[in-house]
Parts: sequence; structure tokens; C-alpha cells
Amino acid sequence: MKLSPLLLFTPSWAIAKDWKPAKPKPEGKSSLAAMPDMKEWRDYVRGLAARLGDRLHSLEVWNEPDLNHDGDFSSKEYFQLLKAASEEIRAVAPGLPVQSGGLANISLPSSLSCDPLFAQKLLKDEAANYDIFSVHIHLPYLAYEEKIEELLAIRTEVRNNKPWYANETAVSSSDIGEEKQANVLFEKMIFTMAKGAYGYNWYNLIEKDRYEVGNPERHFGLLMPDLAPKAAYLAYNTVAGYFREAVAVQEYSNRRDNFRFYCFKAANGDWLLPGWNLSMGDTALLLADVTGKATRVDLCGNEKSLIIDGGSLMVSLNETPSFVRISGQQKPPRFLGTPLSLPETLILRQGEAATLRAVLRNTTQNNMTLTVTAEAPEQLQVQPNRFTRTLAPGKFSPIAFSIKSQKNFGKGKIRFRINPGNGVMSVPVERAVLLEKGLKSKPDLLLHELSQVTFLVPSADSTVHLRWKGPEDLSGKFYLSASDKVLTIRCDVTDDRHRQRFSGSEIWQNDSLQIALTLPEQNTFWELGAALLDSGKAAGYCWRAPAGFRAEQAIEKIGVEVTRDEARKLTRYILKIPFNAIGLTRERLSTGIRFNALINDCDETAMRESYLRLAPGLGNGTADPKLSPLVYR
Repeated sequence: MKLSPLLLFTPSWAIAKDWKPAKPKPEGKSSLAAMPDMKEWRDYVRGLAARLGDRLHSLEVWNEPDLNHDGDFSSKEYFQLLKAASEEIRAVAPGLPVQSGGLANISLPSSLSCDPLFAQKLLKDEAANYDIFSVHIHLPYLAYEEKIEELLAIRTEVRNNKPWYANETAVSSSDIGEEKQANVLFEKMIFTMAKGAYGYNWYNLIEKDRYEVGNPERHFGLLMPDLAPKAAYLAYNTVAGYFREAVAVQEYSNRRDNFRFYCFKAANGDWLLPGWNLSMGDTALLLADVTGKATRVDLCGNEKSLIIDGGSLMVSLNETPSFVRISGQQKPPRFLGTPLSLPETLILRQGEAATLRAVLRNTTQNNMTLTVTAEAPEQLQVQPNRFTRTLAPGKFSPIAFSIKSQKNFGKGKIRFRINPGNGVMSVPVERAVLLEKGLKSKPDLLLHELSQVTFLVPSADSTVHLRWKGPEDLSGKFYLSASDKVLTIRCDVTDDRHRQRFSGSEIWQNDSLQIALTLPEQNTFWELGAALLDSGKAAGYCWRAPAGFRAEQAIEKIGVEVTRDEARKLTRYILKIPFNAIGLTRERLSTGIRFNALINDCDETAMRESYLRLAPGLGNGTADPKLSPLVYR
């Protein structure tokens, strides 16, 4: 094993005389992140590389230089520092790889970084000065996936083919718990390997007990301070044991799917097929041409034999990752997709039956008899609860279930068992919001849970105070009503600090409310927003309107009221939307409209630092109406 030391920080005697901090410091206070004197820097790097170069794996030039906290200088100055280090290392240890400083993120706001385009410039203009591009991104899986896809797109655009290395990336168990931390570790490692990374390092091995319990910086570790293993430690060993030197062969899923599923070839010739669901549901997938032995392996490395029927194997995925190991065959199995297509969610109206439409498919090359059995919570009635269909190769059969809920039903899911193969699929079920003519005393919808939070700031000592701390930090209660002509949306937001320095289309960057409304027979959703400006003025904005409408005319018709009660830390948003402003009619409201919302939070920086969201999509440029709550009258 060889080390990869980090060349980082500057003693006071070596600070460049002409250095100007990117982030001003109190008078008399020096900065470890200061720009070093170039001669001192070159001497230091050359001496270290000359003495230790043959014993090192690589040398990394600085840590998170794109973050003011660690790189208190301009991007131009860092590039000079990187170039000088590269020249000295290559002069005395020509075989020693040079790593660029691991970036905190692919893009950062100017309030946190000296240059929001730091990563793009490093990839495009400075590739000659490093051998390996390093990146961190301490975010949950989906946010990490999005940022890595952004990185790969930039690499393609600027034709940078240098190896990339996720050399410090993780997620703290303080945010999501130890079990989910293990899930994220597996997902991030597998995804990173599938995307061709040079390597992956988890941060870090042992929890840092110099931080208080509950501080995210404490809980990244795989081991407790007393070296007791956490769930993520077992998951890490499972990945290292099975996937060491494995080669990614194929990605069976794509970004539109609600699951991820890959195929790797292990060093010993086994086929490893890791996968997981992106939500709380289940997905059944069919594999063909399975001639060897198949086992399912969990995150702890426990193996369970799987039944192969005529060369076919049914694999069920859920939110806890696992993988299938197939041994004893030369070729990989053939992926046939899912035998049952289901809606992504089902919304039930109180006291009314809804129809769940599904499609059974035979994706094999032989005749196949498939049986689907529904399993539902006690508060749901499903009729019929079983279908059996015999299908020729390539054929399909539509099936339909009638679903009715009892009055006390809130939310749950219906599971469907598919045989042969005992595959499992599921559909989340929620109750629709019934609108009355006046606002109810209890909220119709709530934003107050960690699962609804999206973090946008990098995890570091300097940003830990910006992370969501609970409902008293940010939460929202939605009250909805509809008269014959006006749809009213009220949102009471608890926010410990209110800031809104923007106006117009940019209000989303600070404290604000965003709403998405999807109406029947319109080609896209409405996206509306409201904010209380620092001047004390309420402002509304419309970012998106369906064909036949003009956004600026619609927002002029909509009444926007925003008030702040500083003593209660309460911001109240009220939108009064005339039906004719958005093309709403009593008939369309009777059919039902989809409603999504998010609350943006900005306490300190120039950007939104996190947001709470009812349903996926809104917040990153899209909003899938199928996943949004249904409201009707």
C-alpha cells in the first residue's frame, strides 16, 4: 500500500508577500489557506517529491481549492500553484502522478468560492498540469449522481480525458441515519465505478469525536470513536471484497428509470449485478440466459441462493441496495426489463374507487404464464386481487385493478407478487386533497421532514451551520381552498432567518415559495413563485406557462401577499389565483389538478442553501406531475 499525501496549507513565514485574501480576515489574523511564496512552495514540493517520490502513489496539490475556507486565493493563483508543483514533481520524480486538488463541488456560488467556474477552467485550461482530476461532492446519492453527470459532460465538451478520481466523498449519518449511510456508500461507489472513475475514497474511517454528537462533521466515519463498526463499514468491506478489480460491462438502467441496475465482471470471472430503487417502492426485473449458479448478496456480504427457472431469473430491487452474483458461466445474462408496467403513483379520492392500470409483458423468447397477486394495507380494498395470463413471446396484456380506500387511509403502497420467480413490484398510494370553499383549520400538506430536504451547500467545517436543523429551521404548512372562481394557496413557513436580496426571475435563489400546478389538457405545468423582498415588498413571478398563455399576464392577475412575523419566525405566503388566469374551470378542478411546492432557504450566502419539496422534479428544472399530490373539488 502506498500513500497519497496532500500538499496543503501555508505557515505564516511562507505566505506570499503580495497575497490578498479572497475572503477578508480580521486584522492581525493569518490564514493557513493563504497563497504561499512561490520560491518557498517550489522548494518544499521538490524536496518532498525527491525524498519520498518512489514510496508514494501520487501527490495531491491542495484540498478543495474552490472553497474559500481551504483556498483563500483566486483560481488564477491556484492554477499557478498547481503548475509550479507539477513542474517540480515531474523534474525529480517523473513517474509520480500529480493530482489536482479535490474540488468541493462542480459549481459553487461566489459567496463560497473565489470562482464559480473553477471546475470548468481546471478541466479546460489546466489539464497539462495534472495527471488525475480529483473531486469530492459530499452529497446524498441522487445529488452526487447529478453532479458527476455534470462533470462528465464538461469533460466531453472540453475533450479532457485525464482520469477522474472521487478521492473524498461520503455522507454523514447525522443526516440520514447509519442504515441509509451504508446504502449511500454502496450506491455512490458502484455508480462511480460504473462511470469509469480512477478510484473512490470514502471520507472518513473513524468518527471525529472532537465534534459534538449530532454535528454532521463528526458522523462521516465508518467506525465509531471506540472502533465499533457502523453499517457503512460492513457495506464498504462487501464492495471491496467482491468488486475489487471488477470491470463495468453494462448499465441496464437510464436516468429516467426509478431504479439503477448494472453489470460488472469480477476479477474471478463471476458476473456481479448491483441494483437499487430510487424510492421506497419495489421493481422486478427479468434476466435470461442464466446457466450458472445465482445468489443474492446483501450489504453485509450474506448470500442467499436464487431459483433459476429455465434459464430465467427474476430479480427484485428495493431502496436497500444489493447485488446478484452469477458464477459458472462465460457470458453475461441477458437483461429483459420488467414483466409488469405500473404507474409511478396512485392517488385516491375519499370514498371513490380508482382504477390502477398495468401491463403484463412476456419479454422472453418462449411462451410464458405470469400470475400477479396484489397485497394491500388493511385500509385498501383491491378487486380483483389476482390475474393470470399466458403470453406468447413479445406479447403483452393490459390488466386493471379497482382500488378503494377506507376513510382513515392516509398513504401506503400496494405490492404485487409476480410468478414464476416471486418478483415484487409496488405502487405508492396517497389520498387526494379535497378542496373546500374556505381554508381548513388543519393543513392539507406539510413540509417538515428530513426526507423532503435537498442540501445544496458542500459539507465542510465552514458550512455546517448552514445545514437544515429541523422544522424550527425551515418548515411549511399548506392550506388550500377553491371558490367558484378563485384557487387560494396559503403557506405558513417557519424560518429562523429571512433573506431575499433578489427580485423577478431570481427570487428562487433566496427565501421564497415555488408552486407547480398541472391542469388537465394543458401541454405543461404552471410554475409560480412568491417572495418577501428585503425592502418589505411582496413579489410574485411566473417562470413557466402552458401554450396559449403569457406568463407576465398571468402573474399580474394573481394576487400575491407575503408577510413576516419576526417574533414568531413565521413568513406567510398567500396566492389568490383567478381561474381565468391559468385556464382553470370547475370541470377541470373536479377532474383534479396536480400540486407541487418547494420552500427555498437562504440564511447567509448569496444562494439558496437548501430546499424542502413535496414531490420530485421541482427545484432542478422539471416537475413530473405523476408524482405530485392531486387536489380536487
